[in-house]
Amino acid sequence: MSTSKATIGRRMRLATALTTVWLIGGLSRGAQGRTNYSIAKGTIGPSLANASPGTPIELDYRSVNGSVNGVTPVYASALIVAFDLAEHPSTVKLQLSTGDIYTLPLGPDGKQGIFYWYDPAFETDYPDPHPLPQEPMPQALKMELTDGVLNAHLWAEGIPVPSGSYLFQAQLSHIVLDLRDLGSLAAHYGTTAGAFFDDGDLDADGDVDLNDLGKLASYYGGGQAQASADLQALGFDELSRAVPVPCSILIIACAGFVIRARRTRG
Repeated sequence: MSTSKATIGRRMRLATALTTVWLIGGLSRGAQGRTNYSIAKGTIGPSLANASPGTPIELDYRSVNGSVNGVTPVYASALIVAFDLAEHPSTVKLQLSTGDIYTLPLGPDGKQGIFYWYDPAFETDYPDPHPLPQEPMPQALKMELTDGVLNAHLWAEGIPVPSGSYLFQAQLSHIVLDLRDLGSLAAHYGTTAGAFFDDGDLDADGDVDLNDLGKLASYYGGGQAQASADLQALGFDELSRAVPVPCSILIIACAGFVIRARRTRG
């Protein structure tokens, strides 16, 4: 199928806009000394829905081994979305698989838009002199990206159906939580105020507590069991026992308890 000159032109405009965003933002903003990995994916379609449930969007950031840069689950630090439509909509909506719906602001031309979500624990708001429409990343969006796939529905209210073609792209930025994060959290565990990401404050509330430990264990590169083992290796035995047990382990343990109880009664 041939691609029209108009579509090619729109692709180039959107790619130029996103490239400018990436060059401005770079890969290492946020916590000192941390690398912020970025991956861009996009899709193009012949026509976009104008009402819910919308047009399905699936952007898979995983490689052939099922991980994102060798890591699963993914700790998303930022997401920049951009779109280019053939028509002038009144509103553009993005709905996650969780059901959460977000309104994407339109740019000056009324057909394009760029929006920036960031994790306040790691990222800062988008720097001047090129501010973007932005807000802190909702927990629902962070959880949506945990498996390295953005599953969503997109629609543009106020456009005719069928509409012209559309373009949608999203750049996922993520960090890798590893042994140094674990050691830093353990060293600062119990801090009640003034803590930052590099101190182990992963939920941006200024302290380092069990909530931060649970979050780190959930996104730890080697998994929760490895997080507990590494804490023991670092000499934090008591803290290692506080690592939340994965639900799957709890289910297996409970099932085993029930079986043993039945055998005992029998």
